[in-house]
Amino acid sequence: MQQIVDLEFLKACFKSVGVNDGSVAMFLEVASKIEIVSIKKYGIISKVGELYECIGLVKSGLLRVYYMKNGREVTEGFVCPGRTFTSVVSFFSGKESNMSVEAEEDTVYYRMPYADIEALCKKFKSFDLFFQQSMIATISTLNAYSEILQLDSADEKYEKFCEMFPDVVLRVPSIHIASCLGITPETLSRVRGRRCK
Repeated sequence: MQQIVDLEFLKACFKSVGVNDGSVAMFLEVASKIEIVSIKKYGIISKVGELYECIGLVKSGLLRVYYMKNGREVTEGFVCPGRTFTSVVSFFSGKESNMSVEAEEDTVYYRMPYADIEALCKKFKSFDLFFQQSMIATISTLNAYSEILQLDSADEKYEKFCEMFPDVVLRVPSIHIASCLGITPETLSRVRGRRCK
């Protein structure tokens, strides 16, 4: 059965970044440019070294963004429903991506290539504003992860992570949360143990 773009979901995504207007014609044209992608848990959307010239918008599920360091995966962050994702370096410069994106759950996302985004930005002011605000939100989320890493103690890091990303905590393996926080899984286990007392 062919999936169709959920226009109410799209409108809610626009509103979530402060864009409250947009014509029916705009939403229909945006929907016509979207490719709907379903990916199974642990499926890879993009890998380090590949070109990624699309913007994705998660409809359902959960994604993990990571890079490789000394042969190990280092989790950069997670992408929840209603949030956009891309390899910023690859998307804007045309260079190979320095990040990989993996599905942590069965995931459905909307994908649109750069050329279509550029054309829609020129044609619709509301779409241009949505694109700008979505990129700001993506960068702000990355900054939030970076700020967590700068906190002194593992307890502070985990507490802040739980405050900022409550939907993620119970949905991904501890090893990925520990990696995202810059601590070992054993330290994370002790932190969680202290919180339960």
